[in-house]
Amino acid sequence: MHSGLKQLIGQFHACQELAMQALEKAGLPRPVSNHDWVGSRNSRWAELQAANHGFTIKPHGYGMAFWNDAFWIDFDIGASGQTDGFDAYRLSAFSTRNAFAVKISEADIERLVNECVNSGEIIASAYINHYLAIPRSGES
Repeated sequence: MHSGLKQLIGQFHACQELAMQALEKAGLPRPVSNHDWVGSRNSRWAELQAANHGFTIKPHGYGMAFWNDAFWIDFDIGASGQTDGFDAYRLSAFSTRNAFAVKISEADIERLVNECVNSGEIIASAYINHYLAIPRSGES
C-alpha cells in the first residue's frame, strides 16, 4: 500500500475511534448496526447537541460528521456496527479539513484505494464503506 495512503487511513481510523469514545463518554453507546445508529441518533441527537460535550455532531443517514477543537471527520457506520470504514471522498475531505492530515488529492486517493481493492489490501463493501483487509486491532 502507498505509504501516504496507509498513514492517512491510520489518521482517519484514530479520529474515528476518538469520535466514538467521545460519543460513548456522552452516553451514546456504540451502535451494533447501521440501523441501530439511525435509531439511537433519532432518540438522542437533540440531547447530545443541547449538552456541551466539547464536540459537534451532525448525523446523516448511517453516519455522521463530527468535530471538536482537534479534528473534523465524516464517516458511516457499517452494517454490523463497524466504525472503521472509509471511502475516497471522506478520506479526501478529512485530508483537506485537518492541518495534521497527510495531503493527497481526492483523485490520487481514489486511484490508490482502487489499486488496493484490486490487490486485496482493501475490501469494498456492498455499500459505501471500504475496510482494510486486515482489521485494525480491536475491530473484527
